[in-house]
Amino acid sequence: DRYFGGWISFVWLVFRPSDDELFEHCGMDAAVFIRTLRYGMKVALVGVFNSVYLIPVYLYSGGDYTQLESITLGNVPEGSNSLLAATFACYVTFGSAMYLLYREFGWFTARRHRFLARARPDNYTAYVRNIPPEYCSDDALIEYFRTVFSHESVVDARVAIDAPNLEKLVAEREDVSNRLPHAVNVL
Repeated sequence: DRYFGGWISFVWLVFRPSDDELFEHCGMDAAVFIRTLRYGMKVALVGVFNSVYLIPVYLYSGGDYTQLESITLGNVPEGSNSLLAATFACYVTFGSAMYLLYREFGWFTARRHRFLARARPDNYTAYVRNIPPEYCSDDALIEYFRTVFSHESVVDARVAIDAPNLEKLVAEREDVSNRLPHAVNVL
């Protein structure tokens, strides 16, 4: 079962996990990506279904082409009733693609609402700039926000610190820590 399909065996792995498993373990983006791949496969299967009846219609429509061109729309003479089959195939493809897309949007809307309803900080984060100096500590900022907004609506507040010399100090520390074993061995 693992080697079924040879070098394209990865395609079958798309069907194994459920949408809920993908959503919970991999996130919304991965679930939507896999659903998009599945949507493309379903539309392609509609094309395969269409080819089942279009190839014989094109082949026996009375055109002048030979070999591979004889099973294409180019083999159908102008004004032939066989063109109705191609028109029908277009409507089948377009209609099924729109129906499948409608279902996908229903799935996406439900999952997106479920995703946004989670109590995760990144779903409800607001970034604030130009904070006055008296509120540039975590405690002062959260107290200010809790006086402006309701106490329950503010979960946390953090102030990002601008540390321009931090990279230089970290590089010096790494240099010293790399030289330390050598200094200990020399002593």
